[in-house]
Amino acid sequence: MNPYVLVATGGSLGAVSRYIVSDKFTFPHGTSAVNTVGSFALGLLISKSLQGGLVGEKLALLLGVGFLGAFTTLSTFSVDLLGLINEGRMKDAVGYFMSNTIGGPLMAYLGFIIGGK
Repeated sequence: MNPYVLVATGGSLGAVSRYIVSDKFTFPHGTSAVNTVGSFALGLLISKSLQGGLVGEKLALLLGVGFLGAFTTLSTFSVDLLGLINEGRMKDAVGYFMSNTIGGPLMAYLGFIIGGK
């Protein structure tokens, strides 16, 4: 199957799932739920894919890039940060953490202000 179709299919299901979960909780509890569950799920998926190919490329594209990518972006951030730490790249890990946890919200605020709100 075409990798773009796999990502798009997983992405559409992940986006709808995120909406359903977020709709069931009051803010920010829905967001926290999808971010923590998504982080756990992506970590599990990656660990299984590294264990002798227990998760194939197609399933990783469908679930990891597609579904979890749309369900939450925090899952990717969490796993990338863990990867930097595991590689002993603490300076990069701190920079990555700071740019995402401080820079991301600041840029969102800037966009919000520039957008006129």
